[in-house]
This record gives sequence, structure tokens and C-alpha cells, in this order.
Amino acid sequence: MIADKEQDFSDVRTELIQKVFQFPGDAFDLYQKIEGFGYFEILKTHFLLWILAPVAKILSNFFFSILSFVRYEEGEWSLFSGVLFSFVMYPTVLFLVAQFDVFRVFMKKVDRTKGETLPPANILLVSFIPFSASSIFWILPSPLQAVLISISFFLSCVLSVHSLKKN
Repeated sequence: MIADKEQDFSDVRTELIQKVFQFPGDAFDLYQKIEGFGYFEILKTHFLLWILAPVAKILSNFFFSILSFVRYEEGEWSLFSGVLFSFVMYPTVLFLVAQFDVFRVFMKKVDRTKGETLPPANILLVSFIPFSASSIFWILPSPLQAVLISISFFLSCVLSVHSLKKN
């Protein structure tokens, strides 16, 4: 009897996230070397990271509502304020990056009769792991969270340019 075993890539995900922040060049090499860690595993890594955004936003709203209640401040508060935006933003950006990555590979003119190979796929998805990891910043107050999420977006763009130049 042959049992179909699904590989557990949780350690690989953790190592990939660490390497993206510590040594981005090594993260791209690690991604290309690991057998079976492909498009769906990268997407799963992104989804596991950005699911933190609505959770962090709800926790932030809860904390600040408790704080305003303790300080006897009048005003409206909502536990779910900003949750929809935090939930929709990451998959939208991830979808655009994935489509741009597919377009990048598609536009590369490759003649296989001359021995040319396609460029490595999913490089941009690996580069945007810091942006997906920025979902934890939703727990911070308003202006600070926007600044840190913007910085992580620009870091991801810089990593994308770096990876495209390397490959």
C-alpha cells in the first residue's frame, strides 16, 4: 500500500523567513534548492503571515478601546474598525505580485532549441515575504503602522530588484 505523504515544510518556511530578513540572497538560493517547495508552498507562507493582519487589528482595537475606557474618554470605538482593509490589502498585493511574476517569466523570450532556460519562477513572491510579515504591525497605533508597513513594502521592492538583477 502506497501512502501519499504530504511533506511538512514548516521548518523550511521558518528558515526562509529568517533568511529573507538576515541574508536575502541566501533566501532565494534556499528557495531554489529545496525540492517540493514550490508556488503553493510560497503562497501558503504568505497566507499564514497575512492572516495575522486582521487578528492584530482586532487586538489593537480592543487594547485601545480598553485604554480609552480606563481613561474615561468619550467617543466611538469599534472592535472591527479597519479589519476589512487589513484583511483585503495583503491578498490584493499578493495577487498583483504573483501576476507580475508570471508576466515576467512569460515575457522572457527563451529559445529552448538553443539550450536557453526559463528564468526562475516565484522570485518576486519570495521577495515580498517581508511585506506579508508586516501584517503584525497592525497592532501598533495608526500613523506608526502605516509607516512600518510602507517601509516593508519598499524593502520588498528593493529585494525584488536585487533578486531580478541576480537572476
